[in-house]
Amino acid sequence: MSKRSVTQRVFSKLLAIVLLFALAPPPVFAADAAFPDVPPPYWAYTSIVNTLHRGVVNGYPDGSFRPADAITNAQFAAVLARAFYAEDCHALEDSFGAWYGPCAAVLSQRDIMRGTGLDADFHGQANRPLLFFDMAQMVYNVLLDQKSAPPAEDAISSANRSADLFGDVPDGFQTAVNIFCSLDLLGGHYSAPSDEEPSVSRAQACAAVEALSQYITSSKEQAGGNVKAVLSLDDASATSVKIILTNCGEKEFSYTRLPVVECYRSGDWSVYPSAQETNTDIAILRTVQPGQSQEYVLNLSYYYGELPSGFYLFRVTAEQDGIPFSLTANVSISSQT
Repeated sequence: MSKRSVTQRVFSKLLAIVLLFALAPPPVFAADAAFPDVPPPYWAYTSIVNTLHRGVVNGYPDGSFRPADAITNAQFAAVLARAFYAEDCHALEDSFGAWYGPCAAVLSQRDIMRGTGLDADFHGQANRPLLFFDMAQMVYNVLLDQKSAPPAEDAISSANRSADLFGDVPDGFQTAVNIFCSLDLLGGHYSAPSDEEPSVSRAQACAAVEALSQYITSSKEQAGGNVKAVLSLDDASATSVKIILTNCGEKEFSYTRLPVVECYRSGDWSVYPSAQETNTDIAILRTVQPGQSQEYVLNLSYYYGELPSGFYLFRVTAEQDGIPFSLTANVSISSQT
């Protein structure tokens, strides 16, 4: 047999193999192959895989995820911003030198870092481990920014376990820690990567952000029940707040302008007492037509005096087709602003 014949036969076989693989469908990789150090039995496996597929997190160049490592402030800023403000981050991609710059800028613009130890000098602390109390505060601030319904009152009331889990909660973080624990975002996995300070692991960050995203989505879907109406709050201070009611449905609804205000104190909700009798103007039913919004500024100082700093829930009474319902929104108020 000539060398040419042998060469032709070898070439024909190679060509057949190449065509076979070219026509075959692309391989489908199992989700558990994403990170070798995050097997399916791992407690945060689902959260890590989900956030990976959403483009919220990524791994290291060696293919690992290192779930037990402490997450840095810069990494968590990226995770949180990509999860809730992805479009805003993309718009700033070319505006900063540091890789985390756009994400940190978006969080700062939306006051997500307010009340944390990162607000004044984030860049100087970017590579330090994220502390649990700062994560809880930022989660709390995202809830407010997203105008999400607050956790159930009984859930918040039973969240006093935070004192046992973290010892003495620093001043200013109590409300955020209680809200965080009431949402059970970590499913009981509160142990810190370091014994020296309550820092947050990469797995815990993914679990918290994924659970928070699911909670915000579900709370918005349930907020109005069958009534397509939304209550929003803006420009809140100790003395006034802008109330915005939007009709997203196909039927008009009516409402009273003076809401019931509840305050969260010592692990429980209570109605904040009004200092004035309801006047005639505020008690008149106002109507919101389909596709329209109405807004007004409520003089809180007149009805309640100057509100002390805290976490408040506003409940507006309304009705549609003679059936009463209520709309709620929560807000954090600081008496110093």
